[in-house]
Amino acid sequence: MMDLLITGKYGLLAEQKLLGTTSNNITNVNTEGYIRKNTNVYTNVVDWGVGETYTRRMYNQFVQREMLRDQGNQAYYEAYVSGMDTIDKTLSDDALSVSNRVNALFSSLSDAVDNPTSIACREELMINCENLTDDFNTLATYTMQQITDVNGKVEDQVSVINGLTYGIYDLNRQLLANASEDSEIKLQMMDKRDYLVSQLSEIVGTSYNVEDNGTYSVYMSDGNLLVNNDVYSVFERSASEFDPTRSELYVSYRTEDAHDNKTNIRLDPTKIGGKMGGYMMSTDELRQTMRELGRLAVAIADGMNQQNRAGITLEGTAGGDIFSTTSVLGVSSDANFTCTMTYNEGEGSKLLACDFKVLAYNDSGTTPPFGYKVYSLDKHGNETELD
Repeated sequence: MMDLLITGKYGLLAEQKLLGTTSNNITNVNTEGYIRKNTNVYTNVVDWGVGETYTRRMYNQFVQREMLRDQGNQAYYEAYVSGMDTIDKTLSDDALSVSNRVNALFSSLSDAVDNPTSIACREELMINCENLTDDFNTLATYTMQQITDVNGKVEDQVSVINGLTYGIYDLNRQLLANASEDSEIKLQMMDKRDYLVSQLSEIVGTSYNVEDNGTYSVYMSDGNLLVNNDVYSVFERSASEFDPTRSELYVSYRTEDAHDNKTNIRLDPTKIGGKMGGYMMSTDELRQTMRELGRLAVAIADGMNQQNRAGITLEGTAGGDIFSTTSVLGVSSDANFTCTMTYNEGEGSKLLACDFKVLAYNDSGTTPPFGYKVYSLDKHGNETELD
């Protein structure tokens, strides 16, 4: 009789565990981050009745990795689009359309040429010149504001990343300390760790490895470590030395005692991925838009000025400049050196839509004269030395 009671007892306990797992799955069907569980029951080979039960999480690592990659890609393109949304709408607005303004300018210029003595035609031409100038200035202001807004979002995401990497690191340590336990709390911690990794993958492109001790090592898509059971990464944003509108991301590492590793890696923005990568790529496009607009403005201004100088006024004097252009002061990393940039009159159409970097050097180590190396920079900041 006692054997029957013991057998029945273990059977009821096993069914209770199975029922509890099923109940938990149903209850958490809409719980974010929850992974479905399954309880297995093993035969008791020593005594009669049911043996041990073991609850495990039902998920596929391959599917999990593919999902993380897809999440990162989706977040990248959504952030990329949102980063340029305002300026895209502004450029497509008929009221601020550069092409419409240029067409109006040349239409009024044609009328002025056909009626050179008409004061009304000349005034209309000058009004269109002023309108075009105002539009260029407005677009420049809107673009700069958009860059500032997106850089603010990048700064916000840095704080989120740092919170997530530390959270994953902390869970790694807790799970490592309780590796021998088989409890619902441990399974919940594993669910939470997967959820944090999923959130992280939306901000930066990630992949992960499951180590032999059960901890996660999470990496960026470019191979840089984000977190494991020994260290966690700390992101920092700073403005570029030569372009205050360009965000630069650096990553260092910290240990359990909050000791900073001296390693400080500058991340390639084209390989960051996720929401962060999308934001940074959108600012590259915004800055390139400003360069293209600037090149167009200079080309039009220089061409109009050259043509007007070739003519005469109603009073019979030589024509002058219609548009005024200013020199640009370059950003210098050394207070002892400055660089002012102008363009050659009559060659405004040859202006390139890129930034330039000038390095002064002195191989002899004595006083000037110095030698110079000039680099062109593409929209991502990559350098190409010019002859």
